[in-house]
Amino acid sequence: MKTAIFVDGNNLYNGLKQRRVLERRRRISMPGLVRHLAPEAVIKKYYSALPEYGDGALHLGFIEALRRQGWEVFLGRVQQGQEKGTDVALATDLVFLGVQGAYDRAVLVSGDGDLAPAVSRVVQMGKEVEVWSFQGLLSLELAQTAQSVRLLEEVPWEQVSYAA
Repeated sequence: MKTAIFVDGNNLYNGLKQRRVLERRRRISMPGLVRHLAPEAVIKKYYSALPEYGDGALHLGFIEALRRQGWEVFLGRVQQGQEKGTDVALATDLVFLGVQGAYDRAVLVSGDGDLAPAVSRVVQMGKEVEVWSFQGLLSLELAQTAQSVRLLEEVPWEQVSYAA
């Protein structure tokens, strides 16, 4: 079974920040996270945006590290404090790659209800969609659309993070 993982970077970051996983200068190992969520993933896609203010050097360093690890990265923009373009890009890729037959199973790391219509289309095509989200960030519409939902609270974060 061909598996693709799609990560909504802003959604993941906000959940990690709210749960204080990133305190004490901790960093997430994306290879470690993939090993936990979808070790068989042949497609790895990450969606984010550069900060509106500041140089974003730390974020750019993270993005470059992802690219070196074989991730395809989409960078949207931030406008008046809101990410723009990332959800649309993720939804488009989810459907387009599904139509192409690039995957049989999609692992979606997001709780964003804006992605529910795309997930619905992919499910209608016969693809399996598993959503991973933090409990407080999971949209009811997205949860009802996917075949399975897992909570990111289940992830052993001490095993997929490291001190910076």
